[in-house]
Amino acid sequence: MFGRGGSQVDDDVLGRLEWTRKQWRGQVTIDGTDVRLALPGSKHEPDPTAVRLARSAAEQWAACAVEIRRELTEHRDTLADEPATSNRPVDLGPDYVAVVDLDRRPVLEFGFAVPWDDDHTLGARVVDSALVELSGSVLEP
Repeated sequence: MFGRGGSQVDDDVLGRLEWTRKQWRGQVTIDGTDVRLALPGSKHEPDPTAVRLARSAAEQWAACAVEIRRELTEHRDTLADEPATSNRPVDLGPDYVAVVDLDRRPVLEFGFAVPWDDDHTLGARVVDSALVELSGSVLEP
């Protein structure tokens, strides 16, 4: 699973992960785009459950992207100054992917820095390829 090298590990699927700022960081490809990845773990290795979830990020995104974008569109429209924007659905990909705790359970979080709400980063939390929460204010890992 992992090849070790000090504060970095090489995963067969995720590639190089580096321990920085108390998390394992790397990249995951979502819809053909490399996206920042953050995983919990010890300074010696990433959490195995987090690795498993991160490996499934592209498939889970594909399964729930339409629902997440629909929720993002609804969020945008509730804050819109001009009703004309509601004619266009949101077509964003995530800015980052992280594994976070939700009710003491590790879940995938797809994070979005959205242009209509520059004060907040939105987090779409996914369990088993289903959106369970769109959080209006998350801290980017």
